[in-house]
Amino acid sequence: MTSADSRPASDTSEDSPASNCAAYALGALDDSDAAELERHLHSDEAAARELSAMIDTVAALSMMVGNAEPEESLKLRILAAVDAEAEAREQHATASLLSHIENQILDDHIAREEVDRPWYRKLTDGLNVGRLAFATSVAAFMVATIVAIQLGADNASLNRRVSEMARSVEESTEYANMVLRELDDARRGLNAAEVRMQQQATQIDDMSASNDALRESFNDQISLTYATLQQQYQTPDWLPDSSAYSSGYMYLLESRFGRDAALVIGGVAPAPPGEEYRLYLVSGDDAQHAASFNMNQAGYGTVTFPLPAPLSTFDGAHITRELITDPPDPTLALPENRYRPQ
Repeated sequence: MTSADSRPASDTSEDSPASNCAAYALGALDDSDAAELERHLHSDEAAARELSAMIDTVAALSMMVGNAEPEESLKLRILAAVDAEAEAREQHATASLLSHIENQILDDHIAREEVDRPWYRKLTDGLNVGRLAFATSVAAFMVATIVAIQLGADNASLNRRVSEMARSVEESTEYANMVLRELDDARRGLNAAEVRMQQQATQIDDMSASNDALRESFNDQISLTYATLQQQYQTPDWLPDSSAYSSGYMYLLESRFGRDAALVIGGVAPAPPGEEYRLYLVSGDDAQHAASFNMNQAGYGTVTFPLPAPLSTFDGAHITRELITDPPDPTLALPENRYRPQ
């Protein structure tokens, strides 16, 4: 049995190695913790399946992204270089053609003797020179046209390549953003899973503490029942009443061999912080404070206390819930005050 000021001890245990599955999948465990988790997985199939799913998820999200986006001025620099090269090629071709024409005309004039030729030969020579000049102009025009066509084709090809590169960069950027969004979703999922695991661990700790308190209360109750069967305790003809609870049970036991008693109570919620339950023995218009106590987390309690007189000399007992800092108030146990709101 426990005394009136005893409190149930809470049992805390270390975290299971299975709680490190997420850190293991992300490569964030040191060698010792990783080895401990791997040993644990041999006997924990559920944790092994969870770890396998986490590793598959991380592997699917860890792919490389495409090339980085080039500078915006790339196309302008390439087109400027192409235009400069085309202009240089055109100038060189024109200069070469004109030099060839001038040399040809000069050779023709040197070969002819203007003084000895008759007038009709001079006229014919003038026509030949005109035809040569016309042919030269046509050739220059054709060369320029071919160069322009080639430059246009090169420029169109370059534009297509730049457009393809821009589309490729845009697709790579979109894919990278999609991967980043999936990584964010996975990160949020892992955080939510970690929060749920922490909540479950807290619930397990609370359940363990409640189980310990319930076991302690059951042990006390079994001990009292055994003592009663051995006729070490007896119960009065009356039962205690209370305004502090609406369900549950309680009864008093008086020792046959000494002036002490035990109060067994169950199904009552623990008092709020800063408050406690108090037992008063009532005789007529007089009430005496007998014991102060509280419930364990499971809602049970067993309190032993000395009796000022045998239970048969009292008319009954009453339980109140009062502030710990206030002194006991016997008037709260009198019939006229028992069921008034406190």
